[in-house]
This record gives sequence, C-alpha cells and structure tokens, in this order.
Amino acid sequence: MTSLKRLIAVFFLVLFAPALAAARADAPIFDELAVNNSETELFIYASLRYTFSEEMVGGLQSGIPLRFRFHVELNERDSGWVVGAWEFTHRLRYDTLQDKYRFEDSGARNFREFSDLAQAEKAMMALNGAPLVPLSALKPNIVYTLRLRADLYQREFPGGLPGGQTGAVARMVMKLWDVKTDWQDFSFTLR
Repeated sequence: MTSLKRLIAVFFLVLFAPALAAARADAPIFDELAVNNSETELFIYASLRYTFSEEMVGGLQSGIPLRFRFHVELNERDSGWVVGAWEFTHRLRYDTLQDKYRFEDSGARNFREFSDLAQAEKAMMALNGAPLVPLSALKPNIVYTLRLRADLYQREFPGGLPGGQTGAVARMVMKLWDVKTDWQDFSFTLR
C-alpha cells in the first residue's frame, strides 16, 4: 500500500510541475509598502502585484473560499529588539445565488461585498491602514525595520474533504496550490 501512495504522489508532482514552474515566473511581490501614523498609532499600507490564476477563480466560483495571510514583524534595526509581530487574514467567498464576492478582513465582522471580481481581488491583495502599534511604544530617531510576507491561495474546503479526513495526497496537492512571497524589508525612522 505504501508504494501505491508513493506512485500517486509522484503522479501528482509530475502533473503539477508545469504549474509550479509557471507560478515561480509570475511570483507575487509587494508593489507598494509604506507606514503612516495618526497622532497615537502606527499603520501599515501594502499591496501585492499578483493576479488571481484561472484555477483560483474557478475554485472560488465553485464554492471554495480563499484565504490570504499577511505576516508583519517590526523591530529596531540596530539592536534587533522586536517591537511586535502581527498576522492579518483576508478571506474571499463567492455567493453563486447573489453573484457577489464577500471579502472579510481579519474577521467576519469586518466585511465588504463586491459584484466585480477585479474589485474583490484588489481588496484581497492590500493592507490599507492596518493598525500595528501605539506610537508610545516607538522611540524617536531610531531606525526600525518592518518585514512583511504573505501566504496566498490557501484553500479552505467547506466541511472538510469527503469522509471528514484529509489524506496525505490531498494535503500534498493543497500545498502545491499555496503561494508564498519572500520576506520584504522596509526601514523607517520616527521623527
């Protein structure tokens, strides 16, 4: 039975190898990355340059929600002291009856609906003023490094897979669909 599982795994690797090579050529990167502040808090603004693939759109419109996770770290550049680490989750679902896309930003309470896929895609790819830390936690004239990466296209199978279990091959195929960015760094000084 073990050799059959290996054979199936090799089959899926061969089947999806061209898709993996294509994904690397069109790898997502952060096009814009900035921080801004109010009188009391620091915010991050970032947007990815990436386009939903046909597979993503097909899965989404078939009822399989998408989940993107943005990972942010902030530290003092010279001392290495970690100010904080955050994770922001974006989810996108498609309602076939209403022909609308429901975008959730780090929780079901903060959502927007779009009738246009392009607008929903923009929302999925951007962090627009996500709060990071109170300004009182930062020191003036210190260089800070903000690190950011994203885990994209994590499928959420509603109700799990048939039988309630995710087999080894299904887990492997789901991992092949995931796309991750490299860490990108951005330095700034609070004046």
